[in-house]
Amino acid sequence: MVSQCTHVILDNADVLSQYQLKSIQKNHIYIANPDFIWESIKERRLVDIKNYDPCKSLDVTPTPDQKAGSSEVKTDDPSLDNSTEKENTVELTKFYTENVGIPHFPQDFEVAKYNTLEKVGTEGGKETAMVELRCPQSPEDPGDHSFLISAHFLLADGIETRRQFSVKKTSTDANEYYENYIEELKKQGFPLREHLAPEATQLACEKLQALLSEEAVNSSVLSPEVSGLVEMLWVEALGRPGHTVLRPVHRTSLNDVSKAEGILLLVKEALRNGETGTSADDDG
Repeated sequence: MVSQCTHVILDNADVLSQYQLKSIQKNHIYIANPDFIWESIKERRLVDIKNYDPCKSLDVTPTPDQKAGSSEVKTDDPSLDNSTEKENTVELTKFYTENVGIPHFPQDFEVAKYNTLEKVGTEGGKETAMVELRCPQSPEDPGDHSFLISAHFLLADGIETRRQFSVKKTSTDANEYYENYIEELKKQGFPLREHLAPEATQLACEKLQALLSEEAVNSSVLSPEVSGLVEMLWVEALGRPGHTVLRPVHRTSLNDVSKAEGILLLVKEALRNGETGTSADDDG
């Protein structure tokens, strides 16, 4: 429901989600049934919209402002007033789902935001979600769609269950849409993960994967798993040299290490050139 939209035509207002209702209120959009279109065509003018409310259990009524050219949506349904009780993810505007390709979007983009969420089922199974907000790197030429919000979902066994996408024209709309979508996922049992799950990496686009790799390389803090592995390798390495070298490790200087490195380089060069001389052995 964008600001350019003036009317929503439907048979039953119950199909509207809370997010769509809020958009209708925000953008002052009229709601009418299909007869409004046919009668307007017959009369060759826009007929009075008050006579063409869609069938509904929602109380969608025009306000005085609507008569002047705007609209407002009211509801007596407590489940819509209290969005935390909703069981289904919000129906996002212009949503593409179930194994569809990404809508047309410039390839030269940046990932402005991303979040990983994880839902644990009743039987212990996990479902991971990766949500991204992408924006073009050239704002002066954004193409047909300025911002793309994407969501990928993955089960613990590596099966990607679904993909969802939406496009927005402005950064404000895109950011609001992104935040609303994250909140709806939380209500569906997907809490945010503070640390990126390994399986979530494969859900990210290539540019985000590169960004995550760069962040990992530049990070000064090692995870407990990695630090434990490094410590184990270090302890193992300290225990081996005494059994393999003639000179005690504590008597080995940096000059000895540099000399050994030079000898190894000479050996490598000789092997590359096919030489079988003994100069390297004589230096040792």
